[in-house]
Parts: sequence; structure tokens; C-alpha cells
Amino acid sequence: MTVSLYPEGVYQARVLKQSFEHALTTDTIQFVMALRIQGRYDDEGLLVACPPEIRYYRHSVNSRNACLRLRAELIPLGHMLKGLTELIPGRPDSIDFVGRDIDVSCDVETFEGRPRERWNIKRRRLAASAEVEGLQAFFGEVFSDLPTTLQAIADQPATTAQEEASPAAALSAAL
Repeated sequence: MTVSLYPEGVYQARVLKQSFEHALTTDTIQFVMALRIQGRYDDEGLLVACPPEIRYYRHSVNSRNACLRLRAELIPLGHMLKGLTELIPGRPDSIDFVGRDIDVSCDVETFEGRPRERWNIKRRRLAASAEVEGLQAFFGEVFSDLPTTLQAIADQPATTAQEEASPAAALSAAL
């Protein structure tokens, strides 16, 4: 049976299962998440429907560097992994990704002469045009009259570190 490939891009997926498994070809242990693809992000950062097929995120844990990479890849999902056992389902200290919607990227590569998909956890998501337009509506005057804006900045009290770090939070607070 031939499985059609998804085009390269960024997708939203729901985690259906997480486990550790032995790789078929090398027998190394991998952390695996079964994913149901729910949609693909377009160039504007908006989610567009696509066929909801099952795909797999696989990450070998056969070396120190591989474990460090896995730890880094899970950070965007909101977890700083303290140990591999946290990923074993059903344990009291486990991190359960099942049921969560996550952003993943699909890269198509050649393996043994055939194209195949490689799924990775996406570290960043594109901002939608509407989000940028919202920021423009809030901060637009900064770009309209530069000399006046520079003088206004000089006359303003210093901003807090939180306002500097998150203009989006400042926008939300102001609205």
C-alpha cells in the first residue's frame, strides 16, 4: 500500500499516543508520538484543512547528544524534561502529551532511494497577518512620523522589562 506524502510545511497535529519503541532498522530506542494531522499552516500563518492522516514523530535516545536534542525539542511544548522516564505513560511523574494539539513540521527526504517524511516539533509558528495588523493598529504611529515619535520616546518614562519583552502582552493589556 502506497501512502501519499504530505508536502513540506508546518502542520497542526493532535498527539494520539506516546511511547518508547525499538527502531525497525537499527533497534535503537526511540521516543515516538503518533500524530493525527489536523491542518496545514498557509503562508499567512492560518490553519487550512488537509487530509487527517496518522503520522509519527520519532526521536532516537541512543546518545547523550540525542537526549539533549530531544530535551530541546520538547521545550516548545512547555516542558523542560528532567529525565526520559517522565515520558513513560502512566507513571505518577509522567508528562502526558496525548490529546494535545501541537505544531509540527514535515520535511521530505530521500531514504534508500525513496522519498519519506520526517516529522519534527516546530519551535516557532508564523504570525498570522491579522496578528501583525493588530500590532500595527496599536503601534502604527511609531512608523508614521519618526522625528515626533523619537521625541515622544525621549519624553516617556522607561518601560518595564515585561513590556519590552512582550509587545503582544502590552497590546492585550491596552485593549
